Amino acid sequence: MIYAETRVPLTEEEKDIVGRVCVNCGATEEIEYHHIVPLSLGGNDVLSNICPLCATCHGKVHYNGEAGISHSALTRAGLDRARAAGKRLGLQRGTKLTTSKSVKAKDVILHYSKDFLGIYPDQECMRLAGVSRNTFYKYKREIKVQFDFDTYVESFDEYADFSLEDLE
Repeated sequence: MIYAETRVPLTEEEKDIVGRVCVNCGATEEIEYHHIVPLSLGGNDVLSNICPLCATCHGKVHYNGEAGISHSALTRAGLDRARAAGKRLGLQRGTKLTTSKSVKAKDVILHYSKDFLGIYPDQECMRLAGVSRNTFYKYKREIKVQFDFDTYVESFDEYADFSLEDLE
């Protein structure tokens, strides 16, 4: 896909919002607008993803990155501008991030930990799950809350005394 064909030029109002001064050297002539996260890598045509650069600095970013312009510095500048504009960055407070690794690790802990359905001690489960000590105990707490495991174990214990002789 050729992104230049789909790109809409910034309006004068948008240029005023983003700025008309190179964030790298402070120049005000020949200002171009750089995507912090490139469109080819999933970046968007939103103002918080655009920063002003003079033509010289813009060329250095794209064709000679080691010439003193750090892409991470441009990213920080874009994030600072987004914050200043009142944008909320990252997950909202209290939002829980679930990753495929955490799901797999919790499954291993649930099935192999002697505190749940398995027979292995904590150290062995940490190794099997591939998580750090703190993460392991955090996941154990989350599993207990998720399944209300203490109540489950108590109700299971009531039936654990059951034997086949009771049926006769």
